Amino acid sequence: GLWMVGAAPGGLWLSPDQGETWRVASGTEKLSVYALTVWRKDPRVMAIGTNQGVWISHNRAQHWRRISPATIPDLAAIVSV
Repeated sequence: GLWMVGAAPGGLWLSPDQGETWRVASGTEKLSVYALTVWRKDPRVMAIGTNQGVWISHNRAQHWRRISPATIPDLAAIVSV
């Protein structure tokens, strides 16, 4: 399985080999990651709560995009998803 660690700051770190090697997930490099969840029906779909809102991945944490509006200050720091 894929291991994941959120860093604050530093993004979401991924290890496909049980911690032998790590790399930061594309698009999360400047984020502080506070929370992570995986959709039970499709484990390729994940969401992270960050210092810049909620981000989603549809390809097992390989690429991320923001889904919460940047214009709503209450959705800036998300610590639970």
